[in-house]
Amino acid sequence: MKIVVVGMLDTKGCEVGYLRDSIASLGHTPLVADPGILGQPAIAADITRQEIALAGGESLESLLEREDKAHAQDTMLKPTRLSLRLCGTSCPLKCGWWKWMPISTTPSLPRWRWRPS
Repeated sequence: MKIVVVGMLDTKGCEVGYLRDSIASLGHTPLVADPGILGQPAIAADITRQEIALAGGESLESLLEREDKAHAQDTMLKPTRLSLRLCGTSCPLKCGWWKWMPISTTPSLPRWRWRPS
């Protein structure tokens, strides 16, 4: 089974790497998508931030030059959903056969888990 892990690899690269490795150890195929825009990624992505930005209609460089956080987030979010569909995985926001639950890496927030429906 393909499991897509979407995370900003400049700030959560170690956590995403742990999830990727855990998914692979269970015999599944992890695909890492990086919609981050600022620092250097801590690990390699299967779907890079440059690819995601271009799919959103802009280059990563133009997003950085514009210095508009809300616009950058919107530009990166739309193709992230598209990338999930293109790689053969259903979009977690609209799919009925599985549930998407965020996994918090912040100790003060509740931890959630993905579970099949």
